[in-house]
Amino acid sequence: MKKIAFLFSIIILFCSCELTNEYIVNKNKCNDCGKCYKECPNNMIVREINYIDGPDTFYVARIRTNRCVGCGECQEACIKNNGIENNAIIEK
Repeated sequence: MKKIAFLFSIIILFCSCELTNEYIVNKNKCNDCGKCYKECPNNMIVREINYIDGPDTFYVARIRTNRCVGCGECQEACIKNNGIENNAIIEK
């Protein structure tokens, strides 16, 4: 009986959670400054190879959207670094 009550309380808690926004990175605007990596409280942002040009490799940020909690810290960091018009992180 205790297991059923515990399971029931977990289900209620899960269903009462607020849905959050998801964010994605516009690869054309990302300059791999690293501000979003540092600001993400859950380490959900990784570097991804955008393209390779001879000996140079260019990276962009990628948000693991399946695990993002939607706090928006990454977007705020991007706006502070690049300005709102050049913000690379946008809501999905």
